[in-house]
Amino acid sequence: MPRGTRREGRRKGLNGQAQGLNGQAQGLNGQAQGLKGQAQGLPQRFFYLWFLIYQRMIRFAFVISILLIFSSALFSQSSCLETNPQMLEAGQISEAKLAELVFAHKKTFSSAELDQLKRCIQGHNNSIDTEFLKWKNKYGAWSLAWNELIDLTDIEALEKQVEAHKYKIKEKKEKLADDLRNIPTQGMYLCVLKDLDPFAYDNASLQEKAKSTLTPVAVENINGHFIQSLTETFRTEQTQTFVKYIQDRVAGELRVSKMLFSKPSVKRTHFVYFALVDVYPLQKSTLYKGDNKSQSSAIVLDLLGRNTAGLQDLNTYDPSWIQELEQLIQSNGDLVKMANQNADKQRQQLLEKTGADVFTIEQELGDLKIKLSKKRNELVQRMQAFGLSTTGSISGDIKKIRVKLSQQLDALYGELLEIRSGELLSRYDIVLPNERSLPQEIGAQGLQLVQQLKKTYEEAEGFDKLNEIVQGENLDLFSQRIKQGGRLIREISKIWVFTEEHSSGWRLSIIAQFKVLPGGSSATPGGTQASQLPGRPAVEWVSIPAGTFTMGSPSYETDRGSDEGPQHSVSLSGFKMSKYEVTFAQYDAFCAATGRQKPDDNGWGRGNRPVINIDWSDATAFAQWMGCRLPTEAEWEYACRAGTTSPFNTGSCLGSSQANYDGNYPYSTCGKGTYLQKTMPVGSYAPNAWGLYDMHGNVWEWCSDWFGDYSSGAQTNPKGPSSGSSRVLRGGSWDRLGRNCRSAYRNDYGPSYRGNGIGFRLVVPS
Repeated sequence: MPRGTRREGRRKGLNGQAQGLNGQAQGLNGQAQGLKGQAQGLPQRFFYLWFLIYQRMIRFAFVISILLIFSSALFSQSSCLETNPQMLEAGQISEAKLAELVFAHKKTFSSAELDQLKRCIQGHNNSIDTEFLKWKNKYGAWSLAWNELIDLTDIEALEKQVEAHKYKIKEKKEKLADDLRNIPTQGMYLCVLKDLDPFAYDNASLQEKAKSTLTPVAVENINGHFIQSLTETFRTEQTQTFVKYIQDRVAGELRVSKMLFSKPSVKRTHFVYFALVDVYPLQKSTLYKGDNKSQSSAIVLDLLGRNTAGLQDLNTYDPSWIQELEQLIQSNGDLVKMANQNADKQRQQLLEKTGADVFTIEQELGDLKIKLSKKRNELVQRMQAFGLSTTGSISGDIKKIRVKLSQQLDALYGELLEIRSGELLSRYDIVLPNERSLPQEIGAQGLQLVQQLKKTYEEAEGFDKLNEIVQGENLDLFSQRIKQGGRLIREISKIWVFTEEHSSGWRLSIIAQFKVLPGGSSATPGGTQASQLPGRPAVEWVSIPAGTFTMGSPSYETDRGSDEGPQHSVSLSGFKMSKYEVTFAQYDAFCAATGRQKPDDNGWGRGNRPVINIDWSDATAFAQWMGCRLPTEAEWEYACRAGTTSPFNTGSCLGSSQANYDGNYPYSTCGKGTYLQKTMPVGSYAPNAWGLYDMHGNVWEWCSDWFGDYSSGAQTNPKGPSSGSSRVLRGGSWDRLGRNCRSAYRNDYGPSYRGNGIGFRLVVPS
């Protein structure tokens, strides 16, 4: 039995049941009246209680019957098209079938019936709109969760910033220690060796023994003075950490800067040694490690104005020493004090400058640690909210959430397609007079209506905006189904054909339902792929394999810039890069579709020449419109090198027959060439080993990165600094020198800069 016949029978059955319930209700009412009469002899309260019970039973039965009737009517309305026998499945639609249906059911429906049908379709589509609103709320919740995840992805960046700040502090402390290590403190020390053998006199060995004897005393005294000076001078919070850092590293190396006095006593039983010494507190210790007996039979005096009274004791050994020593102290003392004042001043300047820098870095480090702790707690909460267990690593946890959200978006995308597939569209605007009612004319007119419906549906606003679900750099985060974004295939799944009597003949009406599916893409030979986005210009892609390379230039490369180092290892996932730079033809299509003003071509021609005079935002907007993105700086250099390590992917030289640049100024010792003074059509020169054209010269190419210093550590899929004032450009251009076209050469401009030598190319995930 057809589904429509079964539903009509069910509806009639329900109506009959409702009438039966009404009859039962009337019977119950009659019974209540009878009971009322019987209860005349009973107490009034008992009778009233029974009366209320029966009355409520009657009302309940009536409500149930109304609901059944109403639900039956709703059920019948929602399936109004199912009862129409004039339905064709997608594979049956043809001119002959349409003509057959029209002739078989000519003048079947009246205007009133078709009006009722229109109301049914409108009600059906209204229910679809309600489902779509519910979907939008679900998508809004997903979008909020995704934005929260994006906020959490900077945890790894925060961790790197924390480590970078720690490293900066360490570097500055080490640099401070290096600088202080070369600033000595001077002293004036005298050593008297006693109880010597007068027959074993050796001036050189006695000098060395005296120096070794006074060294531990001098180092200890001068280091103590050095530490006390630091402690008293630098009491601020900024410098105290440095004072502690320096104190922990104090050792002390003594060097004799000037030997002033050295001779034995008259009887050669004592030897006096007087010298100016420099002590370097932060250099290695040279404390004397000889036997303590020799040190105990000696006198060591600090003569820098702190212990000169001890000179009188020398009368015991040789009075002739005192006068000469006093003259030497007087002539050298002020110079030594001045030298120490200068040394203290240098230390103070170093500590104040470095202390202020590190205090600022430590404050930033404290803020970063607080922010990092907060983000980590948020990540834990997000994991718990998704019912996920932690992987033990932040990047692993974020990846798990990302996968979960990707799965949710995939499901949402499927729900949306299912909702939109339920819509019904109709056309009633073709009237066929009797004299033109030939079968072939009917079939052709019917197919024309179907095509009009299809075109209307493809232009529907709801489907145009599907591209906004996934776009930009987030495109590579989702499953293959979502990557296709708005690439939709719209297939007619069912059509209904209606005819209506008309004054001069009859009117043909079509109602159609479409099935909406995510589209696919087809690969082309040579590892390339043409874009399948509806209404977008084709792009040829080159597959770039995953791999690891050394980014930047070696220190010995001619004309190397300081920003090209340090060289560091970079690992990249596979991706696809556009074979050519984006052309005027492609960009002009974008302008026509979005209402943008077309950029100037400098009178050189448009078409297949690379687009110029666009800023970074223009390039990014085009990339997003195409469902792509700009390459990162690392991706660009990796693709440009194509496995080479030389200055160019062509080797050590780049001829003007290999790229478009100012050949009057070749690289290094390479030969001169021509200067074309304008851009050339893309693909005018041979490609690199991976099949990419114009990676050197023609136009600079915007990258997605902010410009910043390189990291010395190994990196995986780096995206550059999180902020900055200028964006990276790579590759050189038609008006630049040979050295500017090197694989490692870096250029940067503000994002709003436009020039006749600036273009770009595209990247999509592999």
